[in-house]
Amino acid sequence: MELDIFKIDVYAQTVETIQLNPNHLGDLYKAIGCDTVGVTCRMANGDALFIDDEALLSDLQPPAFRYLPFTPPIFGNALVVGCDRHGRGISPRTPLSQVQSRVKFLDFLLKQEPEITVIFF
Repeated sequence: MELDIFKIDVYAQTVETIQLNPNHLGDLYKAIGCDTVGVTCRMANGDALFIDDEALLSDLQPPAFRYLPFTPPIFGNALVVGCDRHGRGISPRTPLSQVQSRVKFLDFLLKQEPEITVIFF
């Protein structure tokens, strides 16, 4: 089932609504342009960013952006996806205009090394 999802495109520097099935990995890979996804910037309303989990491993890293109030740069395209109480992907609860105001495009940055941060709830 296709739903409205928000795509952050670092190459076009746009944030817009697209249609895809957030519960189908192939759709996520295609929309982001990657082979593996990770989840970051988890919000209290269940929304989160799906990102290219291997973006920092490439020799030519993609452009980056910040998603405020989270401060570390995020490299490559991303999707804003909601989550229901059963863990299934749904349309984001955050309005598109608010997502657009939180995204700050950074363009290409100096090569970054991958870093793992573990947060306990």
